[in-house]
Amino acid sequence: MASTDPKQAPQRKKLGGAAEQSLLSEEVVQKYLKLLQDYQNVVFAALVVVLLAGGLTVYLRQKSAENEDRAWAAYSKASATSTKVEDLEKDLNEFEGTGAHPLLGMALAAKLYEKGEKADLEKAQRVLSQIESEVRGNALLSDLVRHQLAGIQKELADPNLWSGTAPVGSK
Repeated sequence: MASTDPKQAPQRKKLGGAAEQSLLSEEVVQKYLKLLQDYQNVVFAALVVVLLAGGLTVYLRQKSAENEDRAWAAYSKASATSTKVEDLEKDLNEFEGTGAHPLLGMALAAKLYEKGEKADLEKAQRVLSQIESEVRGNALLSDLVRHQLAGIQKELADPNLWSGTAPVGSK
């Protein structure tokens, strides 16, 4: 029979549970601590790999950002001053893959066009053809490059322009 005495009423559970449950949780904790001791080298190696990968990612992103900044500085310099063709060619090769690369290529093509010789126009055409494939996703740059290419191709195809002319600078 159940007792109705209030003194014998079941007491509320206390925080932390019963003694039997705490023994069970201690066993579980001891089991996992033993596993951790057995595999501590693996855990340490995994931690080192994760930290190295994170550090390498940060380093590569920083170098990429620095390279991008240098590319834009080179383009700014090329736009503001009369840069030599050789310097622009060097910058074009050095900063391939950056956001400024297409604009450096267009600046190089413009410098080659200014020289006015057939070989320079052909080189400008090659540079713009490479840049055209690079800017396919950008409608504005793509149209600009196509327009410049069309003008160069038109000049190269004009037989009257190149017949009987001496190279620039020759006597």
